[in-house]
Amino acid sequence: HVLLTDVSPGMLEVARERAATQDGRLDVQRWDLTEAPAAEPVDLVLASMVLHHVGDLDGLLANLRASLNPGGWVALVDLDPDPENRYHGEGFGGHHGIDRADLLAKLAALGFEELADRTAGQRTKAKDGVDYVHDIFLVTGHLPA
Repeated sequence: HVLLTDVSPGMLEVARERAATQDGRLDVQRWDLTEAPAAEPVDLVLASMVLHHVGDLDGLLANLRASLNPGGWVALVDLDPDPENRYHGEGFGGHHGIDRADLLAKLAALGFEELADRTAGQRTKAKDGVDYVHDIFLVTGHLPA
């Protein structure tokens, strides 16, 4: 069973459209980890390009941990630091990328084990007529069983 979540109405609609083709294997719900942990614990949280949009990263990570079953895993995909803000438009209110070492330290402090990180890929995005290449990372780890 897979639960697809987001806070964006547009992204939830896309998820519902895709879930409709999956014979009931996918459930779509609005779930905001910045507000509270999941109502029922899960075995894996995969967050892709979410962290740099969240103001209270520490609160989100604490709720993420509280949402996992013992032995549960996280897989976090996000943008490496972008101090010149070449990824988002002017006025973007989130983080300009995420520092992997800082994220790993925060997860370790929350009790995650076997933490690992790697560059998962790159994304090219144009801003002001110039193409910029941005590294995208994957951080994984799990709670003790």
